[in-house]
Amino acid sequence: MPGSLETIAYHPLTGGRQIVDGSGWGDSSGLELDRKLLLFTGDNATGYERYSTKRSQSPAIRRIGSVPTSSGFEITFFDENGIDVVDEFELGFPFGDTTDVDEFGTTTPVIAYDRNVSMRFADFLSTGNRLRIGLKDFTNSKSHPALWGNAPYHIQSMSSLRAISEQTGIELTELIARYRPNFVVDQPKKKAGSELGWRMVRIGSTDFVIHKTTVRCEVPDQDPLTGKSDSSVSKVSIVNRNLPRRMSGGKLKSILGLYAFSLDDSSSYFQVGDSVNVTSRTSI
Repeated sequence: MPGSLETIAYHPLTGGRQIVDGSGWGDSSGLELDRKLLLFTGDNATGYERYSTKRSQSPAIRRIGSVPTSSGFEITFFDENGIDVVDEFELGFPFGDTTDVDEFGTTTPVIAYDRNVSMRFADFLSTGNRLRIGLKDFTNSKSHPALWGNAPYHIQSMSSLRAISEQTGIELTELIARYRPNFVVDQPKKKAGSELGWRMVRIGSTDFVIHKTTVRCEVPDQDPLTGKSDSSVSKVSIVNRNLPRRMSGGKLKSILGLYAFSLDDSSSYFQVGDSVNVTSRTSI
C-alpha cells in the first residue's frame, strides 16, 4: 500500500527558521528554496568555514526568519522568546566573485554580501566582525555536493516522529521544526524506524536513492523558536527501543531520517498528498 507525502519544508537560511509549504519545486540540487543563504566566519589569511548552528555556538540563528522574494529575501530577527520582531529588512541578491567556504570538509562557493549587511547579522548573533553572510552559488556544478552538506534532500517518516511525540508530549509540528526535514512521509502500518531499510523511494513521479541514514546531533534539542536547549528530544530518541542507535564521535547517538539524492535532473513539482512508494529496501 503506497504512503503519502505529508509535509514539505525548507530553510532559506542554513540553520535558520523553517518554512512549511503545501508544494514546491525541486531538482537534483534539492528543493528550489532550501539552504540558499549561508553564514560563515574567517578571513582571507585563515580561510572561511561555515558558521556552526549547534548549541556550542550561538543558537540565536533559530530566531532568524528568511522568506524568499522575487528580488531576494525578507529577513526578520526575533526576540529571545522567538515571537516579537526586533528588526526586519529586505536583502537583495549579492554581486561579485565567489568565496570558497569549508562546509563539512568540502568547498562551497558563496557570493558574499558587503560588510554592512554582514554586520547586521553579526550584531544580532553577537559574534564579532568575522561573521559574513553569502548566497550559495548554485551555478557551480563542480561543487554541488558541498552545497547540501550531506545530500540535497532530508526525508523523515511520520511513524518515527509519532514515536518520539508519544514519549515527549511534543507536538508533531514542533518535532518537524526541530528535526528539519524537507519531506515527511507517512507509510500506513509501518513501525518507527522501518524507513531506515529503504534504499530507493518514489515520491510522486520522482525517484530518490538513499545516500545514508541521519545520525542526530544536538540540534533537535533546541527549541525551534528560541534556539534554547532543553535536551529532552535526543535523550528520549536514544532510549526509544524502536529507533536504532550508533556510536559516533565516541558517543551513542540516535539515527532518525534519511539523506537522499533525486535521480531526476529535470525540475519536479511536489505537493502534499503525493504518493510515496518504496521501490527498493534492505533489512535493518
